[in-house]
Amino acid sequence: MRLAVVTPVSTRSAIARSTDLVVAALRAQDHDVLVVRADNDLAVGVDRFDMDDGAMDWTPTPELIAELSAADAIVYELGDNAAFHAGCVKLMTTFPGIVVLHDFYLANLYNGYCHLHPGVTLDELVEGRYGPDVAAALPEVVADGRFQSFMADEAPMTEVAVEAARAAICHAHWGTERVLAACGGPVTVMPLPYDADADTDADPDMGVAVDLDGDLDLDLRDGPSETPSEKRTIVTFGHVNRNKRARSVIRALGADATVRARWRYLVVGPIDPTERAELTALADQRNVELVCRGEVTRAELASAIAGADLVSCLRYPALEASSASAIEAMLHRKPIAVTDTGFYAELPDEVVVKIDPEAEIRELHELLLSFDARAPHLAQQGERAREWALATFDPDRYAAGIVELAEQVRAQEPASAALTRIGRDLAGWGVAPDSPLLGPVLAPLDPVWS
Repeated sequence: MRLAVVTPVSTRSAIARSTDLVVAALRAQDHDVLVVRADNDLAVGVDRFDMDDGAMDWTPTPELIAELSAADAIVYELGDNAAFHAGCVKLMTTFPGIVVLHDFYLANLYNGYCHLHPGVTLDELVEGRYGPDVAAALPEVVADGRFQSFMADEAPMTEVAVEAARAAICHAHWGTERVLAACGGPVTVMPLPYDADADTDADPDMGVAVDLDGDLDLDLRDGPSETPSEKRTIVTFGHVNRNKRARSVIRALGADATVRARWRYLVVGPIDPTERAELTALADQRNVELVCRGEVTRAELASAIAGADLVSCLRYPALEASSASAIEAMLHRKPIAVTDTGFYAELPDEVVVKIDPEAEIRELHELLLSFDARAPHLAQQGERAREWALATFDPDRYAAGIVELAEQVRAQEPASAALTRIGRDLAGWGVAPDSPLLGPVLAPLDPVWS
């Protein structure tokens, strides 16, 4: 099969890392795959995944248009970041395909795209899909700092992303209701493929994790703490934003002297200076040992995860369709604290520790306080997590699923074209969408969709 995959290629993107595995698996299964870079402005010298070799930019040149027109299927890897996914937004309406939803919340993507590419406004997109009342509220919620919560509830833009799609792939069941309502093609759920660096072991040459400000060296060479005299480490990693709940982790750590003396908090990943300053101030106020490392290499990240005693994958609200951080931590055999919501609620109870979002700080504090006593059980849980993750987040099975879905879409194309023509003709004749006349007209197409 001839496939075009529109995806970020920068190594700064976890979605690109997942897609790189899928592209390799598709090619190993003898499919012809063209990679189209979706990154908005990929600077010279930016590290890229292997799939970038032979890739094309997303600018709709005659050469790209010819390639997309000749493809048996186009796959759009879509996440909530315009810097990585602008090319998907630009192309997927003109060249409909299979939309892979890495997030069930895409308001930041569309907001960023509208700023980067004038000509359409977020207000217009919101009004067109969610109505004038929702669009009219945007200036107020932006001014009040409620943009994310408002959009998550009222206009997550998920429907906008799939309304022209031939099909959609989701990585969890929890957010599929909006997708099913808006996508005219088949919708399927497949676990996100992912891997872990260095075969889940820390590279001894990368054992010292150095804070980017140079104010603290944190020795992680020997892995997690093993004796009560050593401080344990809880780690949050990925793009650090408010819904990663770092403030709650700091408050749980600072709740009593015993936990403060026993634990340190390591935050790894790109972080806004304002967010970093606020977390640092809160940690100082609570006498919590905090290290914010900022953006690191993949090898340094693997070392930090390998050196962790506990990984925090708390998220609230949970907006992503899956969590590369949680998967990577599982592949590293780590005990993981997750919020009991969204994708995380769908994980088996025996592979993660689930935290009630309504009792977040108290339950996390209890986990930290009882960690030494629970360490043998949590280590076994980490082993089960790795076994389950290896069996579940498999690139080869995922690649085969894409091909199967693409074949299903191709089989339905004649019926889809007929349905479009019928709908256009009936509308021209003034037939209402709920007219009883439609039953006999559409009945011959039922076997195609079953």
